[in-house]
Amino acid sequence: MFSRDKSDARLGGSSAPAAPKGGIPSIISSDLRVVGDLRSDGDLQIDGVIEGDVESHSLTVGINAKIKGSVSADDARICGTVEGEVKAKSVIVAETARVIGDVVHEKLSVETGAYLEGNCRHMSAGRGAGNGAGPKVSLLKTEDAGAKDDAGSAKPKSNGKDGDGAAPLAG
Repeated sequence: MFSRDKSDARLGGSSAPAAPKGGIPSIISSDLRVVGDLRSDGDLQIDGVIEGDVESHSLTVGINAKIKGSVSADDARICGTVEGEVKAKSVIVAETARVIGDVVHEKLSVETGAYLEGNCRHMSAGRGAGNGAGPKVSLLKTEDAGAKDDAGSAKPKSNGKDGDGAAPLAG
């Protein structure tokens, strides 16, 4: 009304600029319960209860938070409870976390004491989830630390002939 700025919203100008990514997170406080899906292009911190899917750039699930639905983010730090799939490039499951569901990740960190019930799968380019292609596994030849020969050198582990059912590893 008293402004000389011609970009006033009433005159068809633009309003305030959008907040940049990595700024102040949107917060779902501990006294809030949401039934429905949440989508954010920025950062999201959940301290309350969500019954629905959550998608954001960066997600922090607080210690007392509970999500019943899938979670999708670039970066996810889980300190509370998630009952559903967690899919993120970087996932940190804190010692206070309780995750019941699969975790699909590029980088995964699980702190001592965290509860994780589900499958952990690495997301990689060119490989869809569930196509049966798993990571390559190599077997290493190990030595029994307790078995020593007369000279004190470690003896190779079982050759499979002493009845233990173990087959020798190629080496």
